[in-house]
Amino acid sequence: MSPIPTLVVLSLLLGELGAAHAMSCSPLPAMDKAISDAKHVFVAQVRTAALSADKRWVEATFDVEEVLKGDPNQVSQIRWEFNDYNYGAADGALVSGSDSPLFPGMHLLVFTAGDGPALYGPCTRTKRLSRFNDPGLQAARSALSSK
Repeated sequence: MSPIPTLVVLSLLLGELGAAHAMSCSPLPAMDKAISDAKHVFVAQVRTAALSADKRWVEATFDVEEVLKGDPNQVSQIRWEFNDYNYGAADGALVSGSDSPLFPGMHLLVFTAGDGPALYGPCTRTKRLSRFNDPGLQAARSALSSK
């Protein structure tokens, strides 16, 4: 085999190995199921966000803007699992990671199965809201009004 086809094959294999770092999640439940399974559902605006002492989480305090279900006062904080995959990556390489980190001012549609911290990330139902009439928020309101 000549060197050029060998290099092409090696490049393709390395490209596939690099793609293996991408995250995949189980499909999220439909909105009506997510709401019925949740103990608390609400819209929150992040007030503060800081790295935890163990450097495992970004922990956020929040203000509740709209209660859809439950009692958000039972939710102590919103957590995002901290990662810094790109720090050690080779120059020019970017590894796909999770949803955007928590930062002050952002709005979230929060779902929790119980009391305590709510989890935020790509494999959770808690999602960032881009605007007041966000389609996810409209779907949650609609699912609740149909019950």
